[in-house]
Amino acid sequence: MCLRKKVAFVVYYQKQNIYSFNALIAAIETDHRLDDIEIYFIRGFENLYNKLEEIIDSHTITILGISFFTTQLWEISDLIKSLRDKYENKVIFIAGGSHPTGDPDGTLKMGFDLVVRGEGEETLIEILNNVKNDESLNEIEGIAYFGKDDTLILTKKRKWIDLNKYPPLPSKHVKYGAIEITRGCPYVCYFCQTPYIFGTAPRHRSIKSICDAVRIMKEYEKTDIRFITPNAFSYGSQDGKRLNLPAIEQLLINIKEIIDPEGRIYFGSFPSEVRPEHVTEKTLGLVLKYAANDNIVIGAQS
Repeated sequence: MCLRKKVAFVVYYQKQNIYSFNALIAAIETDHRLDDIEIYFIRGFENLYNKLEEIIDSHTITILGISFFTTQLWEISDLIKSLRDKYENKVIFIAGGSHPTGDPDGTLKMGFDLVVRGEGEETLIEILNNVKNDESLNEIEGIAYFGKDDTLILTKKRKWIDLNKYPPLPSKHVKYGAIEITRGCPYVCYFCQTPYIFGTAPRHRSIKSICDAVRIMKEYEKTDIRFITPNAFSYGSQDGKRLNLPAIEQLLINIKEIIDPEGRIYFGSFPSEVRPEHVTEKTLGLVLKYAANDNIVIGAQS
């Protein structure tokens, strides 16, 4: 006789969304109340469609997390419809990311049970813990759901997290990639969700926290180091506008000491960018001195 495990958390781990899920899983790993929750990373529609059945059969509760951009809207809409048709209410469908945050009502109407609005680390931890303990989700901060008569319920907005509270990458589940070093942007460009999701005051991950992640990556021979930030040249800046060149240089020096001689730093290039007015001789000089990239990505700000 095979005993069913309690809770499974399934991540739809698509290439466009791996960075957000890396941060979320890293946060989950820090909360030992959730150690017995099984986490599955599944890529591709067909794999997800077929593997969910096996996961549902071996767990009492199955939660599916999907993060997506507006450019993925139609793909995700078709996916949810297919999954709902097959699994009905056997799965708890949770959405997060830039599009669900901006349009929680439309996202719920696609077939999701719950939307995580804004930063997801603490919200997701609370959701998983409450599901595990058969507690209500209705009062969790930072979510949206339909109440009685399909009324849209938006709970209280959650406060911004301290980036140093959680590591940037998961280590137990061995998922690596670009390291997030800054959240928040003061410029509030009309087309951009960043300040609406992460706020207008920049929050920087400490050099120690970043270097801890780099050391773990090196253990797995991952020594091409890239970053996630709304503006690489804003690192260490209190307001995101005035440059803090000593902080940038110290970050690059410390990373280079860890990954030399084989490792490479990519700073101000994919998957991040720099603001045009922060491209100066001094910032370019730091890139040329410490980084391996021979180009930078300049954002088209408005």
